[in-house]
Amino acid sequence: MTPARIDMYTLHMRRYLSNLIDSDLYPATNVTPYQHMAAAHMPDLFRHFGPTSGQRCWPFERANRKLQDIPTNLKLDEMEKTMLERFCGMQWIFSVMSGNWLPESLEGVASVFNDVFTAKTHGRGTLSNDITAFSKKLVVLPPPEHVRPFFPPVPYSVLLARWASQHSHDLSSAEVRQHKELIKNGVSYQPASVSVAQSNIIVCSSNSSRASQILAIFTVGAAILLVVSHYEELSSPESKLDHYRNYPVLGGRIYVDSEMGMGQLDLINTENISAHFARVDGVMAPDLSRPHFLALPLNRD
Repeated sequence: MTPARIDMYTLHMRRYLSNLIDSDLYPATNVTPYQHMAAAHMPDLFRHFGPTSGQRCWPFERANRKLQDIPTNLKLDEMEKTMLERFCGMQWIFSVMSGNWLPESLEGVASVFNDVFTAKTHGRGTLSNDITAFSKKLVVLPPPEHVRPFFPPVPYSVLLARWASQHSHDLSSAEVRQHKELIKNGVSYQPASVSVAQSNIIVCSSNSSRASQILAIFTVGAAILLVVSHYEELSSPESKLDHYRNYPVLGGRIYVDSEMGMGQLDLINTENISAHFARVDGVMAPDLSRPHFLALPLNRD
């Protein structure tokens, strides 16, 4: 989903509704809730959350059907008890595997279990990690063998050269390739030129996190590197007007809505990616004079 496609969709949908309402063929026509949703709200949803394939309810309906197909022997009041028992059992397993309770002969089992099922590599929760536990953790698309060698433009090459010098890496002998997609733990990340929604990410460092946008994805040999541009933080006085910071896990944080400049470029690796964020415009912060938006992290498993 690109801004150009969103604008084209908005143009045609609103043209369709205006012609329908003003048409002499259907003088008694009223706009239905679905038509209102399609013309008034879907463009904003596309900008915030990407195409409908990423926000439709069919997966939840399939999950509901699976729940309905569970044999209950007509004892619906016991389902909650069963689910709670399974949840508690799962927590006990995690506790045992992460503690010092296992005999020495089973330490290898605990190590494999923690590598596969714990959430050390991608933020809170265990749901998405369990779903993708046995799939590849990192994949760049298209695969390197299908991508022609790429010579990055000057702003990107400067960052790559700096990284190479810090890691004693010889770029002249390495294959530098550019990619259109990175899949980490089953989640797709793409440059803004491919998908704006898939490029909005939360970048974490040792003591902070901030909203950023992916501009390019490179592989240098076996290393996967991302060129990102950080959104501008609020100033110290402005940050006091951001009431969402009182609930950072649930409410996200407000950022300045400014053009992403080349002076803000940074080079990160995949370990710095926390999650996507949803961009929400028109948030309630009337005392902020500069254009702004809310970055709502999406890693809530």
